[in-house]
Amino acid sequence: MIALQAILFCIVGVALTAVDFMLFRWVHESARWNRYATNILSTSVAIVISLLANWYLVFRPEQFLQGSMVLRFLLVTLISAWGIQNAILFVLAKWLAIDPLFQRLLAASARLPGKSNAMLTSLGMHKLAAVSCGLMWNFCWYRWWVFV
Repeated sequence: MIALQAILFCIVGVALTAVDFMLFRWVHESARWNRYATNILSTSVAIVISLLANWYLVFRPEQFLQGSMVLRFLLVTLISAWGIQNAILFVLAKWLAIDPLFQRLLAASARLPGKSNAMLTSLGMHKLAAVSCGLMWNFCWYRWWVFV
C-alpha cells in the first residue's frame, strides 16, 4: 500500500512540480518579481491542486475531506512550500551559489545561449533542490498525519 501511494505521490508531485516551475519561471521573467514572492505565488497554486489530488488520488482516506484534514494539510504544506523551500532557495543563493563555469555548462547542456539563461538555469536548479526537499517532507507528513 505504501509503495503504491509513494508511486502515485511521485506522479502527482511531478505534475504539480511542472505547474509550479512553469508558473514560477513565467512570473519571474514576465513580471520581474523577486524569487521569494514568485515562489509563494507558484506554490500557492500548486497547493490548491495538491490538496485535491492527494486526497482523492493518492491517500484516499475513508472520510470525506474535512476541515481538520484541510488545516493539517495546509500546515504541513505551507511549512514546506513557504518555509523549507524559501530557506533552501536562500541558502543556495547566498552560500552555495553555483560556480559561473558550471552555470555555462548547464546552459550549454540545456542549449540556452547567454549568461542570463545560465542564471535562470541555476535558479531552476535551486528551485529543484527546494522542491525535492519539500516533497520528501510532504509525503511523510501526509501519509502519517494529514490523510489518516
